[in-house]
Amino acid sequence: MTVLAVLIQIPLSVYVLNVKISTFSTTLLQPLRSLVDDMVAMSSLELVGIDDHTAPGTSMLSSKNSKDKIKTAEELENLNTAFRAMRSAIRSWSLFVPPSVVERFYDAGLEAKVGVTRCEVTVLFCDIEGFEETCREMDPDAVLSKLTGVLGTIADEIQLQNGTFLEFISDEVMAVFNAPNKLPNHASAGLLCALAIQKAVVQHKVLVGNQEKPIRCRVGVHTASILAGNIGSHQRIKYGLLGDGVNLAARMKGLNTRYGTCTLCSQNALSAQQIPLNLATRPVDLVAVKGKSEPTKVCEVIGFMNEHPSLAEAVRRHQLAFDLYLGRKFKEAMEKFEEVSSLLAVADRPDDETSNMMICRCEEYMKNPPPPEWDGVEHLKSKSFGVPQRQKNQIKENLIGNAQQENDAKLAQEMANGILPAESVESHVLLVEDGDGKDDGSSAKRPCGAGCAWQSTFCQSPEGELQGPHAGQAKTDGAASGMVGI
Repeated sequence: MTVLAVLIQIPLSVYVLNVKISTFSTTLLQPLRSLVDDMVAMSSLELVGIDDHTAPGTSMLSSKNSKDKIKTAEELENLNTAFRAMRSAIRSWSLFVPPSVVERFYDAGLEAKVGVTRCEVTVLFCDIEGFEETCREMDPDAVLSKLTGVLGTIADEIQLQNGTFLEFISDEVMAVFNAPNKLPNHASAGLLCALAIQKAVVQHKVLVGNQEKPIRCRVGVHTASILAGNIGSHQRIKYGLLGDGVNLAARMKGLNTRYGTCTLCSQNALSAQQIPLNLATRPVDLVAVKGKSEPTKVCEVIGFMNEHPSLAEAVRRHQLAFDLYLGRKFKEAMEKFEEVSSLLAVADRPDDETSNMMICRCEEYMKNPPPPEWDGVEHLKSKSFGVPQRQKNQIKENLIGNAQQENDAKLAQEMANGILPAESVESHVLLVEDGDGKDDGSSAKRPCGAGCAWQSTFCQSPEGELQGPHAGQAKTDGAASGMVGI
């Protein structure tokens, strides 16, 4: 009888032990393994972009309504709760710091500290054309909503081209390709990203007068050797770029206003290896930006050759016209630029301001030939420029629309005829230099001068003297009658 009892107790004891071990495994070991897996993944930021509901290791622990939820030890549940809070904090933190920067230090086993290295990169700057003017009549919530949508679209395109998004500066975006992560075809990626941004942002609309119109961006791209790394103090650092190449990329973006273009790049970016052969580009100008003596060849990135049958021919003739211009053959160059303007009009690019500007230059040099030492370089004395014709038209349409909304038919008609109320001039200002002779980037806002047709780079000098088409006019012209031209 005793032997029989022992024989019965042995399998029963084994069964009970197995149940206890299974319970121990499911309530402690299995959740602990999942937590360890998640911690390892978090250490390399793999879980930063993963939603709580889809995190592979913690689904059974974190989903309260899951049918697969396993009862865990209270201490382990507390540990897991603390881990989820940490992951949420890191995910929020990752929105302020490019994850690729942190991943690079993790992969290399390095501690973050101040330091830079020299490397060749492609830098991209982008902002929204006429953003301040467009948002003037919008309430703050609408401005923030529109800005968030547009900047989100731009950031998405940068990520798709494997670029590193660095900063938002108001409506401006700064990105870099080939730092901190290596990207062999970084110049190509930067140029393709610029075109992708232009194509993507048109989905966003703004109200101009009574019509919704697509948003346009100004993009500048430049390839150069710069210093990249962690800059700041020992208490606080940020990943950034240092060097003239960064400033020149920003100037490329700003020059779009001068030439009425959307995307400009330097010749350096186009000279890099493995640029797409079907990229449609053209030289725009030779410039020495403010503070620099050496010239930079500025080029426009139009699109792709196969977008329209006449685009490739327009690009070819523009290159020929530009070479004739630099060779002082202004009459022949002007004729070619006129042909370019016609070809681009057929290719759905009417009113090409770049061609028109070069035609005007050729006409001026035919009347007043440049000196023998002329090399075609435009020496810019400012970092900011007047309003392009496209934006002038937008401003005009906006004002007419406001007048129509106020049921002021007479005022709307006067505006349509090119007349603007003098009291509205204050809202249309141009950035002008301080006139103190210092290259400190400072500037002042001044209203445009009387009779302003928006044709000059600066309508009014820092001293208040009228310039360009206003030179020699009395300051009260037009303003005395309460109306000025636009």
